[in-house]
Amino acid sequence: MISANRPKVAFIGTGGTISSLGIHPLELQDYIVHDKRMHASEIVARFPVVEEIAEMIPVDFRNVPSPEIYFAEWRELAVLCHRLVAEHPDLAGIVIGHGTATLEETIAHAAGYSLSILTIGRSRQGAIDLLNSERMEELLAELRRTYDIIILDSAPVLEVSNALILGSLAEKTILVTRREWTTPRDASYAVEQLQLYGADIAGVVFNRAEATRR
Repeated sequence: MISANRPKVAFIGTGGTISSLGIHPLELQDYIVHDKRMHASEIVARFPVVEEIAEMIPVDFRNVPSPEIYFAEWRELAVLCHRLVAEHPDLAGIVIGHGTATLEETIAHAAGYSLSILTIGRSRQGAIDLLNSERMEELLAELRRTYDIIILDSAPVLEVSNALILGSLAEKTILVTRREWTTPRDASYAVEQLQLYGADIAGVVFNRAEATRR
């Protein structure tokens, strides 16, 4: 029985692996070579059980292979998400059907800039375990072979321990403080904690400071 109080969830179709159709249901490897992909509504229809727990709103965005989604498309997706929230005030969530298989597919490239972005994504494995894993070390080693400078952005040091682990993985660590928010005591304690984990503090950034002319 389908509940009348199901949450409303938007599913944005972008193409990629999840939309690809093979010539046989058990074709598990070469299905992407046929260049046949389902639209968002077709993907939702393939999993009718989802309708038992949520009211789905299929939204077509792109229907392309995963590597053809770049920074410009992610920016458009962000605008689309904001529009969906405005159009559906009771929206409980948004699912973007974009899968990746390789590092090249996962990294987004900012058009017009020599900048590549690797977002955090989602993992069934805990963040602490993942950051402490061999997979993380292998990822950084692979990135170092490709990029001159790698910036690891983290959550606030005093809120979660993720930043402490990232500090131990980075060659240099820059502590970002906030004007009229971070106290000298908190900044000092953050440095102590980072150094306990082996971070090499290269400096401090004073964020949200007002520039004045002299």
